[in-house]
Amino acid sequence: ISYIEECKSVMEQGEQHLEQILEPIQCLEECRQNEFLETLAVYLLDAEMSVQRTGELMYLHKNTVKYRLGRIREYLGYPLDKFPEAFPLYYAIALRRLTHSS
Repeated sequence: ISYIEECKSVMEQGEQHLEQILEPIQCLEECRQNEFLETLAVYLLDAEMSVQRTGELMYLHKNTVKYRLGRIREYLGYPLDKFPEAFPLYYAIALRRLTHSS
């Protein structure tokens, strides 16, 4: 819950600050890779970085999830399964989910 409060605090700090946080996923936004954005969100936020669980939650075969995660890595240049390196993606995708759900 404190993480969500922190995210909401960032959103209240203004558009420019929010854009800085969302910058790591901007490439996917600009390329209109919505299926990749959704896969990344489920993988990081809902499935505890499990390919199998991501597939179950998205009703996709695990190979499809692996393919998408590989493409996401190529687009973004971030390791998706190593923290703290992946934390900027985690933070950005969480904020994106909050801003797109309101």
